[in-house]
Amino acid sequence: MKIDLTCPVELWQYTTPTQEHPECGFVLNNLSDKVVISVQTTLVCYAEDGELLFRQVERVQGLHAGAGERFNFTLLTSQWEGVKTIDLVIEKVWFDDTTIWRRGSAPLKEYRSNALPPGRKLDRLRFVAGADAVGYPQEQENVWVCVCGRANDLHNDRCCRCERKRETVFAACSQANVEQLNAVHDQMMDDTARAALEEASRLTEEREKNKHRLSRKARVFRRVTILTLVAAALVAATLLWGVPALKYARATSMLENGEYDEARAAFTALNGYADTAKKLLQCDYLQAGSLEDSDTAEDLRVAADLYKNLGTYEESAERYQKTLYRLGETLLAAENFDGAAEAFQTLGDYGDSAQQLQETEYRQAVKLTESGNYVAARIFFEDLGDYRDAAQQLPVCDYYIGKNALEQENYETAVARLTAAGDTQDAAELLKQASYQLAQQRQEEGEYEAAGNRTCRRAIMRTPP
Repeated sequence: MKIDLTCPVELWQYTTPTQEHPECGFVLNNLSDKVVISVQTTLVCYAEDGELLFRQVERVQGLHAGAGERFNFTLLTSQWEGVKTIDLVIEKVWFDDTTIWRRGSAPLKEYRSNALPPGRKLDRLRFVAGADAVGYPQEQENVWVCVCGRANDLHNDRCCRCERKRETVFAACSQANVEQLNAVHDQMMDDTARAALEEASRLTEEREKNKHRLSRKARVFRRVTILTLVAAALVAATLLWGVPALKYARATSMLENGEYDEARAAFTALNGYADTAKKLLQCDYLQAGSLEDSDTAEDLRVAADLYKNLGTYEESAERYQKTLYRLGETLLAAENFDGAAEAFQTLGDYGDSAQQLQETEYRQAVKLTESGNYVAARIFFEDLGDYRDAAQQLPVCDYYIGKNALEQENYETAVARLTAAGDTQDAAELLKQASYQLAQQRQEEGEYEAAGNRTCRRAIMRTPP
């Protein structure tokens, strides 16, 4: 694997395309202390033998990822047949303070992943290091790899992802230390259980020996003592084994009752206990399902983000597209044209999204003309080509742009736009005025030849055949 250690964002995880969902999904982590609003990436795809198949450059806009936050996006590849491995290279990162990070000449550092497969070793590591641990820390040729899986520069004394100190990570999370701490914990558990059994056996034997010579009061006292010890043992067992189970049951009840935020917080606090990772996915999936039929843009946006983050879980990819489409429709109805266009553009060829994108741009252009912004409206109408009456709206825009330019004494623009306006309204008359004023202006500036040529052209235009 390769990594640019100077990059302020990192690739956290990704999903590869399938026949049903031909796009790549990426989750990135903002390592900087600023808000990321856009990134430019290069997707590099290789064949099984390592041969470079193609590169694809994409810019992702409309982001708002704060310091330490994760964000995600999808890319539709130009091809996918034969692709076995990919690299995502971050070329540029734009921040909300107008600064831009650009990938310099620093070489990509090669490193090996330290991730352990799911199983007993990973569970015992997380018991010591925490739920975000993926593998034992390693010192490699070019980098040192943290217990969280992040590769760091050899000169850094702190992980740039989880901010653990390097010396602490290697001291506390080495395989030998993890095994030793787990062995001590296992021994303590065994000793506690053994002591409880021995104590119960001793008390039972003592009770039998003294059964006939003790008074009723003494027997009651000893019975209470035994019950107290058993209760203490049960309390100890509950603290060691029962509390997580109780919390798990309570979190499951919250999930079933639709208390998704509370359930998510409860499962997260269990730090990988049982199948909490699967339950967290279920939280997001069910919450998205409860919001996807809403009529409010905010609920639909939350549902779409949840489905998008879930990747290939259950029917998340298909429901993400459906929800994003409904979000686009809702935003379009509310005349939030930028938001609607972003939604339909992201959907690509899903359903009639391409036509909906054209309709969004058309309505935005009409709205711009109503507000008098004919320059911006003309850009949209020109891009729309022959969609609806976009072509017929171009000379109308030219007319008003030229008329406004004439009023503002910008005669050169006025002449150009009024010429393009053709026979729209009184464009011809206004063109004569603009041409005359432009000639006068050229004469005053000493450009006599240009002024004369324009005057001659005007005389020819006025001369009857």
